[in-house]
Amino acid sequence: MELILAFALAGAITTIGIVALLKFPGVGQFMDTTDKPNAMHVTPVPRIGGMAMFAAIFLLAVCAMVIRPQWTALNVAMMLAAGLAALSARDDRTSLSPQFRLCAHMAAALLVVFFAENFHPTGTPMGSEQTWIVHPLGMVFLVLVVVWMTNLYNFMDGANGLAGFMGVIGFGALAIAGQSAAPQIDSAALTTVCAAIAGACLGFLFFNFPKARVFMGDAGSIPLGFLAAALGLYGALNSIWPGWLPVLVFSPFIVDATVTLARRLLRRERVWEPHRQHYYHRLILCLGWSHTRTTLAYGLVMGLAALHAVLTFMTNWSPLSDRGATALPPFHVGAWVLIYALLLIGLERRFSKKKNKSSNKKNEI
Repeated sequence: MELILAFALAGAITTIGIVALLKFPGVGQFMDTTDKPNAMHVTPVPRIGGMAMFAAIFLLAVCAMVIRPQWTALNVAMMLAAGLAALSARDDRTSLSPQFRLCAHMAAALLVVFFAENFHPTGTPMGSEQTWIVHPLGMVFLVLVVVWMTNLYNFMDGANGLAGFMGVIGFGALAIAGQSAAPQIDSAALTTVCAAIAGACLGFLFFNFPKARVFMGDAGSIPLGFLAAALGLYGALNSIWPGWLPVLVFSPFIVDATVTLARRLLRRERVWEPHRQHYYHRLILCLGWSHTRTTLAYGLVMGLAALHAVLTFMTNWSPLSDRGATALPPFHVGAWVLIYALLLIGLERRFSKKKNKSSNKKNEI
């Protein structure tokens, strides 16, 4: 009941907030430009959805932390996310340099990882299987993961409804998984926040899908990516869910963004510059798919990944088991590696075939 209430309230507050912001005289200062290298629309749309979303999320997170004050991890994560949201809102209005944004993301990631080892709802020390985080290499790895997740969510916010659906499905799955945690583990505050984030994303979708009347903007996508990493990390460290669960849940975004970055690095391109080379970009621009068709296709993969993760977690996970038992079964890992490999290979073949047809037409002319 508590999760449903948080979900519904966040959705309602977000909806009301967006309606109010659309009537605000200064909304014109947050209009998206259509001449950007990564622009996917032909008419300007206000980038104010993220501000309303995060206002709802932060309000409900504060309520959850007041009720469950022992979850100081949420205090840190939400304050850092609030700082990133404010910085990103400024970036939506007047673009900041990539170097400055990256430094801010790095600082937030460093803080969230540095303090993670002290955040346990019961106040007990880490188990032996979790002590790797305090090792310098472990902390460096986690900082890079948090920074990457913060940015990749922003990279994937291009097609109508894409980031919103990932938010509803991804954080909704985390809320359901957290609700299924062992009774001796207090996960109420964390799962309430996850439910609130999912609800805020649903409220935003009413204005962003199938037609985009509002964009999320960096003020929404940057904090969402950061919270996906931070809350996923805290849940894993506190034995609420295994570390593989948030990775599998958000794998559609992780795979697309990571493979695209790797391809650009291999071509020695400037990876920090905006572009339209993600697979969802190419589905729309190369194959002529609509935003709606593209988002629904991604949504299907998101839903399957989240469903598989939650069902596997609920049937196999035990916070009292040894480390080997907490790993995702090899067959499951192999199945998803195969699924994504086949999807990417199939798409590359279709892109190549379409490109060859276009070249042949030009030669005939």
